[in-house]
Amino acid sequence: MKEAMDAENPICLISSKFKFYESATRKVEVKIESTHGKKDENELLSDKGESATQDPKTYQFETSKYIVNIIDTPGIGDVRGFNQDKENTRKILYALGEYQEIHAICFLFKANECRLTDSFRFCISELLLQFHKDAVRNIVFFFTNSHASNYKPGDTYVPLKAFLAEIKRSRNLDICLKNENTCCIDNEAFKLVCALANGVNFSDDDIRRYAESWDHSRKETNRFLDLVDKLPPHIVANTVSVNKARTIILHLAKPLADVNELIESNIKVMNDRKKDLYNTANEMSELKKKLKIPHIGFEVRELNFPRTVCTAEKCVEIELLGNTNQYHTIYKQKCHDHCYLSNVDVEKVAEPHLQGCTAMAGKQNCQVCKCHWSTHMHYRFDQIKTSVEIEDKNTKDLIQKNEGANVIKEQMIKDCENRVAELKEEQQKIIKISLRFGSFLQANAIIPYNDAFEKYVEKTISQEEKCIQFGGDRSKLDNLKKLLAEYRQEKAMLNKAAISPDQDASPISPDEIEFLKEQLFNLNQTGEILKKLFKATEDGIAKNNAHVVVKYVPDNRQKRNRNKSRRR
Repeated sequence: MKEAMDAENPICLISSKFKFYESATRKVEVKIESTHGKKDENELLSDKGESATQDPKTYQFETSKYIVNIIDTPGIGDVRGFNQDKENTRKILYALGEYQEIHAICFLFKANECRLTDSFRFCISELLLQFHKDAVRNIVFFFTNSHASNYKPGDTYVPLKAFLAEIKRSRNLDICLKNENTCCIDNEAFKLVCALANGVNFSDDDIRRYAESWDHSRKETNRFLDLVDKLPPHIVANTVSVNKARTIILHLAKPLADVNELIESNIKVMNDRKKDLYNTANEMSELKKKLKIPHIGFEVRELNFPRTVCTAEKCVEIELLGNTNQYHTIYKQKCHDHCYLSNVDVEKVAEPHLQGCTAMAGKQNCQVCKCHWSTHMHYRFDQIKTSVEIEDKNTKDLIQKNEGANVIKEQMIKDCENRVAELKEEQQKIIKISLRFGSFLQANAIIPYNDAFEKYVEKTISQEEKCIQFGGDRSKLDNLKKLLAEYRQEKAMLNKAAISPDQDASPISPDEIEFLKEQLFNLNQTGEILKKLFKATEDGIAKNNAHVVVKYVPDNRQKRNRNKSRRR
């Protein structure tokens, strides 16, 4: 600690802010900015209970024996709710893909916390279930703020042990909690060094007491590094192979829901055309007017930049598609056309990072549309619903063969029925494959089913209900609700299959996920648009998840064993 106190500035890779009592009555706020790399905007230094670390970020340290890469991650139990906790879990898994091996997976707890919250259970379970089962041997538990409990886990040990026993019972996953993989530390001595740099005064007795804490935490840290040096590393590819399949599933969620909505729109158009044909006279001149078949599709235009739009009701427009009775939502309010704010999750409403968008100008409400920041979202591609008219080739051939008007009319009605049947068949295939994805997740214990698909269908229903307020037809809404009900029913069957061994859950391998994805992309009516939507979603997410590494390289005297060092 004396070396740290004598240094010109503390070595600090992560921004920190804390309150320190210089005396029994005088409280000082200490703030330390990162001394290496760019200004650290990844740390949200607030007192609101939000996860301080916003995105995973790697900090690299060199010691005399090792090069240590610490992947700092967002915490759990974020006050923004379960959805934000799940989002943080997704970001952690994305960052893992940057590495071939992980030597330790560290869970940090405060010592002497006697209860574990529902949020904690939810998030730890979600995170544990992302890893391949051989990662269990690389799990290490850290207990922070442990000086007060004599450098022991304290009251935290009992509920944590009970939680791990519960995991073993429910998931058949044995996670050890032993002295060897338990480290008790305290960062109070580091706080003292930072406070000294901020001009806070300490007595000799204080410094001696903190030096003991420093020595203990230093020894525990070195013991930890030596421990993981002896452990066989977790091969990230084992986790990533499963996680890659999970990523495909989640990236397909919105495109699948969008295409389902598109199918419903086209079924409605075909049924309207069928009714119209029934009411059309059996005269050639009248039938020739209906030679064009309306078709609703999506046009995907990729943007080279993210765009901030508002989704509030007053900032969207409900538009009637040409040659149909169908409506769609347009995000007409572009609050920041070229927004280069980093680490913003695309197509996510209530995205906290958007508070930093230029359109907000540091305020809670957008200075362009005046709506609250939470109604805004980023997207990287324009997804425009289109209506085109396609010539009916079957009918044209019959006309050229001089068939009678009644024969032609019957064929036109039959073509409508065939198109509806094909669309419904593709819709059922989409549902079945989505549930096959769910079967994979169930079998591999990541998440039991593709609940993101369900969420997006619910969002589509919500949008359709708004369209009805402007005079839209209820049949598409009713069909979407029926679709959701069918999905939930089959999801319940998956749950039953997980409990009853005699039920056929049809688990699939990670390799089959790719095969099923290609099956979706090869669907005759909707495969091509599904492929485009998937690619646009995948590209948009990738561009918003750039992983950052900050390095600390010590001076030459600390690198005497550099040639013998190993990457960790």
